[in-house]
Amino acid sequence: PVKLDKNIIIDYITLPKLLERLVESSYSWSDFYQTSVLYTYDLYITAQNLLLYLILRYFEPEPLHMTASELKVYRNEVIKRSKLHVLRIITFWIEERRGDFMRNPEVIIILNTFLDLVLPLEKEGEINEALKVLSAAHEEVSQKTMKHKRKLSDKADLHITHHANSCSGTKPDTSLITRVISATTDSLNSFHAKDEMPMIRQVPSVSDLRAKPFNDLFIPFISKNDSTPSSHSSKLTEPLSNRSRGGQTSPKNCRFGFFAAAQAKFKPIYDFNAMFEEDSEKIARYLTAIDYKYFSKIDVSELLNKRWIKNDRSECPYYWRYVDRFNSFCSWIQYIVLSQDSLKRRVEITAKFVEVGLICLRQYNNHSSSHYIFAAISALNKFEVITMQDQLLADYEELNKTFIVAESFLISYKEICSTMKAPAIPNFNFFLKSFLKLQDGVVFTTKLAESSQHSYLKFPLLVLIHDTSKEMRRFQKARYENIKMSKNDELYKFLKKEYKRGVPLHLENREETLNKINKMVHQVKEKQNKYYNFFGAKSFTTKHN
Repeated sequence: PVKLDKNIIIDYITLPKLLERLVESSYSWSDFYQTSVLYTYDLYITAQNLLLYLILRYFEPEPLHMTASELKVYRNEVIKRSKLHVLRIITFWIEERRGDFMRNPEVIIILNTFLDLVLPLEKEGEINEALKVLSAAHEEVSQKTMKHKRKLSDKADLHITHHANSCSGTKPDTSLITRVISATTDSLNSFHAKDEMPMIRQVPSVSDLRAKPFNDLFIPFISKNDSTPSSHSSKLTEPLSNRSRGGQTSPKNCRFGFFAAAQAKFKPIYDFNAMFEEDSEKIARYLTAIDYKYFSKIDVSELLNKRWIKNDRSECPYYWRYVDRFNSFCSWIQYIVLSQDSLKRRVEITAKFVEVGLICLRQYNNHSSSHYIFAAISALNKFEVITMQDQLLADYEELNKTFIVAESFLISYKEICSTMKAPAIPNFNFFLKSFLKLQDGVVFTTKLAESSQHSYLKFPLLVLIHDTSKEMRRFQKARYENIKMSKNDELYKFLKKEYKRGVPLHLENREETLNKINKMVHQVKEKQNKYYNFFGAKSFTTKHN
């Protein structure tokens, strides 16, 4: 391959010349142009036109006026290499930017047509192997696209059903709860009055079951602590399996076997108190595994043309999922801290979260989870609803030095990213600010002369966007292979989604959540002021957000 002269600096380039460099496989810089174009093409060409251009280059015609031997050499050395290069470009495109194919049905149709046409023609050789790899990548994207559409369809059907039920006045489906209570009631009523029965607590109704958590309702229905002597008191201390009826000692004839099964089925709900007792390293490990998935799915295309600023969330679905996760977990931490009755308890919980954030930062290079922990604690610290001393203050300052947003944030964090070893989850705010700075108010095309009919691309700007995109993809592709976890673990389920359960906040609604958090802050500060005023201490000053 021809080596690129490093002394040559390209300031401007036309679109045809850039695409020509992309498909030219005989130069050493072809890989650079491959990533440069595929990471930045949104700024100057559509996905459909780029794919059509690559397909046209795949079917490039053979030159005329060649002898049979010359044509054979040309096919083996030029056409074959060119076709392989085009197929690898499209495969790389699918692997790096799947969102382009998942959100754009026209691109999928074009690629389908191309594969249906080419696959029967190339039955063996390197081209056939390259086509198989491309076809497998295409099939994977197609399946994910169908899965995503089914999810959207199911959500739409659920919304329509819920709306229809609410309009018709019907209540939500409680078939499982109803069956449990009906079976329980029937099993109790099936006994005759003459049978000896231990003291039975009243079976809860459906409304009671909705109002209370399962672990409060499914308590033992047999009163073992009854102080009143009775003829059957000796039976209550025996295991259920040993009690007999009609001379048989079979568990099937046990009167209250159903209640034991019900209690085993409805376990106590895993909540924050259970999470608080978990080891901090385990919490940090699970947060890293969860937040890595949110970060790794963000597509480069979502950060080009400032798509995230638009009101249409469908253009940046994975970006908004990451943002919603960040905001909801940050608000949840603030709610948990503010809902505590005493300052001592608030400080204990704050220390726990700060410890988790530091483990994420030090042990897992996880700047995402530690960032929203810092954001939540930093706001509470400014509101003066918590106090920090000694070790807690030192740990908080370490987080503060990492995430403080100053004028030199982009420069300082760029140095951190360049030295950060993958796997890692960098601070996404850095990439967002970098993409905004590179695109805000920038025009990527220009005319070198007023009379010129050709527009030129500002190549150095494209290279900067390419470098930023490539750096982000470096972290997204490096998986945490050594993290041990189970998706069936209650802690994993809680940290991923169920932390929202039981919180009287709509965490996805940022404005509503902030208003309620502010009200809680004022309530806590009023309580603090009353306490300190009563004991003659200096009153806390109320800060309004």
